[in-house]
Amino acid sequence: MAAYVLVTAITCNYLYGNIASKTFKIEYGEPPFRRQNQYSYRRAIGYVDALPPFGAVERGLWDVIAHVPPKAPILTSWLLNPVLATREISFSLHHSFGTPPPEERVDYVVIDKLPQIIMTSEADIIHFRGDPGWRVFYENDSGVIFERTTPRRF
Repeated sequence: MAAYVLVTAITCNYLYGNIASKTFKIEYGEPPFRRQNQYSYRRAIGYVDALPPFGAVERGLWDVIAHVPPKAPILTSWLLNPVLATREISFSLHHSFGTPPPEERVDYVVIDKLPQIIMTSEADIIHFRGDPGWRVFYENDSGVIFERTTPRRF
């Protein structure tokens, strides 16, 4: 029974994107940015027969991600965190806690400029733009990277 439960849990986590899903939200998307799943059996079984087109927004996000220094401790917005979570130190904005706060333990903050999925990012961008301890390192229409200008406290 335990083996059945374990295999079922792992299979469901993999199928529903909780394991090995680093780029799911950017490549395959979430509504309203991507096409909804097509449905067959009583709208209970979802599938997509073709991947949606790769557009300017996605290219912009990957451009922002490519500009993040590879070994630096980072804090990311919710949408970008799965892609950058393989870093040695990668916190998620608003979902990371501790003392000192995550923004005091990182050198770069990476925030997307996409419309709201879970949390809006405009207030965070305004906050970091107004903080003298941070400066814009790189920015395009899809995201912005802030770099620390003062030494880390942690």
